[in-house]
Amino acid sequence: MIVLLTNVAAAACVGPDLTPEAPGAVDETCVNGALEVGARGAWTRPDPGIAASFDLTRARAEGGYWWDGVAGPRVAVAAVRSGGEAGYVGVDGESFVARIDAAEVRVAWPRAGIAGSLGLVDEPWVELANRAWGVRPVAATLAQDQGWLEPNDLGGWLAWTSPGRVVTVLTSATTGEGLRRRESNEGKDLGGLLIVRPVVGRGGIDPLTVTLWGRDGSIGVDAARDHRVGGRIVGAGGPVVVGVEGVVAWGLDGDAARLPLGISGWVRTPEDLPVLAWVRVDEAWAQRGVGETASTGWWVGAGPRVPLRGGSPVAIAVAVEGTRYADQAAITPDAGVLANHTTLSLQAVATPRIARTVPEAP
Repeated sequence: MIVLLTNVAAAACVGPDLTPEAPGAVDETCVNGALEVGARGAWTRPDPGIAASFDLTRARAEGGYWWDGVAGPRVAVAAVRSGGEAGYVGVDGESFVARIDAAEVRVAWPRAGIAGSLGLVDEPWVELANRAWGVRPVAATLAQDQGWLEPNDLGGWLAWTSPGRVVTVLTSATTGEGLRRRESNEGKDLGGLLIVRPVVGRGGIDPLTVTLWGRDGSIGVDAARDHRVGGRIVGAGGPVVVGVEGVVAWGLDGDAARLPLGISGWVRTPEDLPVLAWVRVDEAWAQRGVGETASTGWWVGAGPRVPLRGGSPVAIAVAVEGTRYADQAAITPDAGVLANHTTLSLQAVATPRIARTVPEAP
């Protein structure tokens, strides 16, 4: 795996970032951007039909403009395979096409610790999970990977961060249909998220972060229940970042009888070490209390940064991942017959971020 991790170029310049915290009180006009590009050569066993493959695992670009430190737009675009990975009816064959992932306007009152957003916004639980996991191009985090949450939705959120960043409280209201479907019922998803940082770190890296989250939701024309509750603990110190999270769901894909449950744990190295490494294990149940619906996913990878020093923007590593199911004969509505598999890959991933101050007109 080749990983490009570029730090924000101008620390004092802030913008409509992905975190639901108000930016620092910096009265500057900034432009910022981020890229995530991932590709891999993979070999999977047992043979799923095409054992050796080349995959575009992630292609996403975003940009924002932050006016006088208080307001600005942000747009994110991602590449998706038209027709899906298993379909044969797409655009210009099965070409990759651009999809709008986020398009929002953010407003902040930095000195009061208040920030808000309206538009096609990030799902806060998913985005904060991606930031904690730290290697999103390798794999989506638990709730998104299992299909229990969409990463974006139409709506908005409002957040307050206490002095010293000890506590952040966020409330949200969205359609509940995700980024791929328009609103189909009168109900709105109402969410709440609490972040507690018992020890606040420097440079945005906190030694301990506890997050609690819940959402009262509905989906589809029948307004089927679609509730979620989650908790996460992340610790950072020395050579590792450690995280554990759990998600419980009531209802899925319009079926109120589906009751998924999942737990995820990971360990990775921070960006300032000369080696990039990660280990993650997910345990998920498609139906709580039914052992035959259990599955285990795992991801392992490691390699040196190039050149071999902390903060280097490039790392090379080999990755292995796999999935094991409790019942090989189990059939799910959207996946058919489940099959155990293991994949060995060499991946190329780039995730640069940049922020620049816009000079004032003379």
